[in-house]
Order: sequence, then C-alpha cells, then structure tokens
Amino acid sequence: MKYNFKNDLKFGQEWEKKAFEALKKFKKNDDLTCTFNDDHRYDFITNENKKYEVKTDRASWVTCNFYIEFWCNFKPSGLSTTEADYYIITNTIDFYLVAVDDLVSYINNTGPPTVGFKSDVGLVKGYIIKIKDFIKIKNVLNIKDVIKI
Repeated sequence: MKYNFKNDLKFGQEWEKKAFEALKKFKKNDDLTCTFNDDHRYDFITNENKKYEVKTDRASWVTCNFYIEFWCNFKPSGLSTTEADYYIITNTIDFYLVAVDDLVSYINNTGPPTVGFKSDVGLVKGYIIKIKDFIKIKNVLNIKDVIKI
C-alpha cells in the first residue's frame, strides 16, 4: 500500500467526523458536541470533557489487523503521546471504542508484534493487533450498529 500523508490526513479527518456522529448516536445524546483538534494530542474533545483519538485503518480489510502507531522518525508518537481518554478505531464499517488505558494494558500484557515501515514522512513503527484479538480487549465496544454511514 502506498502512503501519502496529505491524502491520508484528509481521509482521516473525514472519518473523525463520522466517528463523532457514531459516538453521538451510540450515546443517544443529541446535545453532545465536540471541538476538533489539529495537533497530535487528540482528535476531538466533547462537551463531556472526554478526549478521543480516531484511527481509520483502511488496510485492515486486507490484513485483518489493526495497526497502532507508537513511534515516528525516532520519536514517540501515536499511542505513546496521545492525551485522549478513548480511541475509536474504524475500518470504515465498524467503529470500535476502547479506553486508552485498556488498550495500553492489553499491549503491555500481551506484547503484540511490531512492524516498521518507511512512509512519505519518514520511519514509522506500530503494534499489529489481529482484529479478532482486538475486539476481546477489556471493554471494547462496537458502536457501528447504531449508525448508517
């Protein structure tokens, strides 16, 4: 798969909006609002003061894995630096909601394999978690059943 940071960023930002709509419907809260954030700390914060990081993994349809970045260009990134309370990971059909603490605990306890690759922005490393294992992480919720995108 060829990576292009600008295209991937734009695609990801579109899915951040869809993820927020999925969350809003899942919570059955029409009063839920959010402010989108344009830095590495989190993607959006709600009026409930919860921060969310959204990851859209298009390759998961082929690999049956989710890729969780933790390092880029010799510096911590992704999961290592997020200030989010929750991750929402989507393959563009399913939306999985997981507390960052539960995801980190799973990674620390199971030691999933890591992989690195060269992208157009440099060297990137991340964890590879099989989707069938990911959905078993403590308190993971699939919030897609309440929405039609």
